[in-house]
Amino acid sequence: MLKKVNVLLCVLWFFSINLFVANQSNILQATEFEKIGYTLTWNMLPVGEASLTLKEFKDINGIKARYASLSVVTNDFLSSMFSLNAKFESLFECNAKYSFEFISKIFQDGKQRYEQVIFDPQKQNYRLNSSGVIKEGKTLKDAKDILAILYCIRTLDLKVGYKYILNLHSQNISSPMTVKVLKKEQLNTIFGQRNCFVIEPLIYQNSAIDLDGKIFIWITADAKKLPVYVKVEINIGVISAKLTSFSNEK
Repeated sequence: MLKKVNVLLCVLWFFSINLFVANQSNILQATEFEKIGYTLTWNMLPVGEASLTLKEFKDINGIKARYASLSVVTNDFLSSMFSLNAKFESLFECNAKYSFEFISKIFQDGKQRYEQVIFDPQKQNYRLNSSGVIKEGKTLKDAKDILAILYCIRTLDLKVGYKYILNLHSQNISSPMTVKVLKKEQLNTIFGQRNCFVIEPLIYQNSAIDLDGKIFIWITADAKKLPVYVKVEINIGVISAKLTSFSNEK
C-alpha cells in the first residue's frame, strides 16, 4: 500500500498550489509564500492530513528557483493498520522547466526511508542516494521530479481532448508522462460551484511511477486554474484529497 499512498502524496502537489495565471500566459505568477491544508480519505473514511508550503528560493547558478515542502501524517484510525509520516521537498526552476533536487523522507510502520535525487539539467545526468545506496545515470531532456512536473501542468493552456507529454524522473527512471484533459464538469468546492477541467495523468507499466490504477484531478476552468480535488482509483478502493484551507501569511 505504501507505493499507492506515495503516488497520492505527490499528486497532492499539483492539487495544492493555489497560483494565479495572468492574461492566459503559460508562466505561472506565484505568491511569495503559501501554506495549504488537505484532508485525505480512503473509501470515504478520513485517514490523514497534509500540509504544503511554497516559497521562492535563491538563484541557482544564476537561475531563479522555487522550493516546496509537503508533509503528510496518517490519523489514529489508519495508523492501527498502516502508519505514515512523510515529508517531500522539491527544488526546481521557477517555471518548472526542470528539477534541481528532490528529497523524500518517509517514516512508515517504524521504518525510515530516505531518498535524494540531484539533477544536472545541462548534462542530463542524475545522482540518486537511496538510504546510502548511490546510483548515477542519464535523464531525459528537461527531466522533472513528480512535484515539479505536476506544478508544470499548471502552466499549460488546457483544452478538452488535448494531450500533453512531459518528462518525469523518479528514483533511477526517466520516462515520458502523458497528461490528458478528459472533459469539463461542475464541482462543489469550498469556494462554491466551479466549472472544472477533469485531467488524467496516464501511468504506464515500467514508467517512472509505479501505480496499478488511475488518477483524476479537477482544476477550475478559469484564469486562476485552481485545483480543487484529486481521486486515485486502485485495487484497495478510492483514495482522495480535498483542499480545506489556504493562507499566504507566514
